[in-house]
Amino acid sequence: NIFIRPDNASIIYLCIEHGGIVRSFDRGKIWEDVSKGIDYLDIHVIANSPRRMDRYYVATATGFFTSDKPRARLGTRRERSTRNYFHDFLFLPAVKSDEKPTMILATADQSPGSWRREIVARAQLCSKAPTAPNHGRELPTVLPTISTP
Repeated sequence: NIFIRPDNASIIYLCIEHGGIVRSFDRGKIWEDVSKGIDYLDIHVIANSPRRMDRYYVATATGFFTSDKPRARLGTRRERSTRNYFHDFLFLPAVKSDEKPTMILATADQSPGSWRREIVARAQLCSKAPTAPNHGRELPTVLPTISTP
């Protein structure tokens, strides 16, 4: 996954599957590792909140992280969830200007290597408004668990 800041194309984040996150402030000339705080470096997606350029979210194979200090490190807070594998997320724009955008998060039990036909992944889609910290509350479920044999 490659994330280019919408307000400043010089800032680029690159998620490396089984490798971490690197960042550039100069359109890719110089890169620095910003994976500190994330214990297992199987990184899937990084993005910032649509209304807060200082709030970043990271989906990994073993956790969903948020950071309000991306210059220091990205994995500063692990959000709680009933699932432990996080694949993808996106932001739905608010319908009205005074509403918060909505985050849709795809998650499941364990990593794909552990999914067997007789045991399902129990995938879920979760949603939350990303402009305020979750403070340890679980991510709310918006769709029922999807169990396909």
